[in-house]
Formats: sequence, C-alpha cells, structure tokens
Amino acid sequence: MPRTQFMRENQPSKFTEILLWIFVFVMGSFAVSNAVHGKVAHPSSFFIMLLGFVLFFISKLSVVAKKKFISFGTRSMTVHMANVYRAGYWLMIFGFLATFAP
Repeated sequence: MPRTQFMRENQPSKFTEILLWIFVFVMGSFAVSNAVHGKVAHPSSFFIMLLGFVLFFISKLSVVAKKKFISFGTRSMTVHMANVYRAGYWLMIFGFLATFAP
C-alpha cells in the first residue's frame, strides 16, 4: 500500500476535525485561564503528558538510530513509529489541557 493511501485513510472526517479543533480551543482557553490564575485542577494529568513525551521520544530515537539527527514530522519513520509519534503528540496535548482544565 502506498504511503499516501495509508495517510489518507487515517485522516479524520471534516466534521470530526472541526469538533477536535473546537474541543482544543475550549480546553486550551480554560487551561490558559487557570494557568494565569495559578490554579492547577488536575495535577495527576501531568503524567499523561509525560507518557506522551515518552512515546514521542521513543519514536524520535528510531530516527536517530538511522543516523538522521535532525528531522521534522514522520517522513523518516516506519508506519508503526509514525503512529507512536502521533499518539505521543495527542497525549501531550491532552495531558496539558487536562492538567489545567476545570
């Protein structure tokens, strides 16, 4: 299966994408508001963000193991590591937003 076909079939629908952006915007505004006021509603959610960072780091190590020290995105990764990379990013975003959300 060509890489472009794999990427295309894993993209969310336009409706889902809009809902995700609305969710990120609302939760992000709560997170910024709570951070400015010094409130941390769910400090245990920080561990979700750390788990996301670990997944992100593992996927980046797979690229460094190929002697490519600077890379952006998933182009240099296998399909499996690219999915781990994306999951890591989503967990970091969700963990950050959940840490400061009401």
